[in-house]
Amino acid sequence: AVSNCNVIPATESQLSATTNLMKCICGAGSFALPHVFLDQGIIGGTLALGLCGTLASSTMKSLHRSKTLTQTASYVELS
Repeated sequence: AVSNCNVIPATESQLSATTNLMKCICGAGSFALPHVFLDQGIIGGTLALGLCGTLASSTMKSLHRSKTLTQTASYVELS
């Protein structure tokens, strides 16, 4: 259960963790982009890219708001 999880102290800075997360997201997404543009064309691919960016931004803002409101230190505590 989540309540049994121990919180591990942070070993890297928030900037480092954010940068690492962004590299992972951008790296995985870059492999899918050519396929999206091949299937959907320039207009469809651009719209899909914009929609995915908007959804990702909305999700990150929601997580940040939830973290701020609940005063939690980690995603495990938030979940």
